[in-house]
Amino acid sequence: AGALVLLPFVWRDLLSHWHLILPRLWYFFVLGGLIGGGGTLLLWSVKFTTTMNATLVNSSQPAFTALAAMLFLRHKFSVWQFAGIVSAFVGVSIIAVRGDWQILLSLDFNQGDILVVISTMAFTAYALNIARLPSDLPLAVMVFLIVGCGTLLILPFYIAETIFVKPVPVTASSLAAIGYLAIFTSV
Repeated sequence: AGALVLLPFVWRDLLSHWHLILPRLWYFFVLGGLIGGGGTLLLWSVKFTTTMNATLVNSSQPAFTALAAMLFLRHKFSVWQFAGIVSAFVGVSIIAVRGDWQILLSLDFNQGDILVVISTMAFTAYALNIARLPSDLPLAVMVFLIVGCGTLLILPFYIAETIFVKPVPVTASSLAAIGYLAIFTSV
């Protein structure tokens, strides 16, 4: 749905830049797969784990990204940047446990938590690779390509879920959720 929202704004640029897009299309599929797959796994994980566990693990994503940037990209962080990452993680953790650290002792980890960790790793890989986006394409075109390619990659899973598990109910609430995700999360 996010790609459909962007299409009216980027179709001309898509046509005029197609010669630059085609040789790099694989890259947009990789980025789309990482962000689309990571988001799908995160949303799917809460079927198996608590939202608190998902929030705590997913809140570590900036720290994972910083660590991966240091290890793989040789990025150096200042003391203040590192302090910001740590304070953000601690802040989200405090909010997630509502200030009651005893909750951390009662956490029960399961397969959903593994999905959140995989999702977090996908978001980290996406964040590291987003810096390699080509500078000769308009940003809106690149966002469209990432969202569109990600949608195409997760579409078979959506179809399988619709056939074998349960279709998404067509209600005002579900349409509002899809619209929210399309505009605020994807675009």
